[in-house]
Amino acid sequence: RFRERELAASQLETQLAEARLRMLRMQLNPHFLFNAMNTIAMLVRAGRSSESVTMLLALSALMRDALRNDAPDSGPLEDELNLLNRYVGVEQVRFGGKLAFDVDVPDSLKSATVPSFLLQPLIENAIRHGRAASDGRAAIGIRAERTDDRLVLSVWDDGAEIIALAKDSHGVGLQNVRERLLQLYGAAQSFEIGRSAEKTVARLSIPIQFAASAS
Repeated sequence: RFRERELAASQLETQLAEARLRMLRMQLNPHFLFNAMNTIAMLVRAGRSSESVTMLLALSALMRDALRNDAPDSGPLEDELNLLNRYVGVEQVRFGGKLAFDVDVPDSLKSATVPSFLLQPLIENAIRHGRAASDGRAAIGIRAERTDDRLVLSVWDDGAEIIALAKDSHGVGLQNVRERLLQLYGAAQSFEIGRSAEKTVARLSIPIQFAASAS
């Protein structure tokens, strides 16, 4: 009976983790989707067919990734970067070239395993914060480093003030990232936000693992 209770508890924990991931995938900011579709409509009306097609394809690919029922709960960092590039690409068209995105990830770390959809809320927050604290122009970026047996991921923006630590009004916020990291890695993870080189930086550290044979 004890083993049965242990098995039931383990299965329940797995189901809760999967449910949390499904919720995170569905929590793309509704305003992001509304604004993206509105921008596509405006581009079509203006006869800017190339930009509208590019944005529509990026949005379609992003939604396909977000709504996949068979999506894994983790995968190589390269897959996460592809998703982020599509997400930021949509925003870059919407903001008319006023959003710069820098990716500093060495090839040796692109096969490192990361939880799916972990970085999208951080990128979304960086865009919102960077633009809110500027004249409409903003620069954001992501950096990956290896420190001994740990993978360190940093998402930064050039906004002037430190971002809030609580959930944002749409429910996809930094607290979700904190809770998910704690659930997946326990005390083996860290997550902090601060200022560095006139940038606001959200930095997380997790044990390094690789999706394929790499070191």
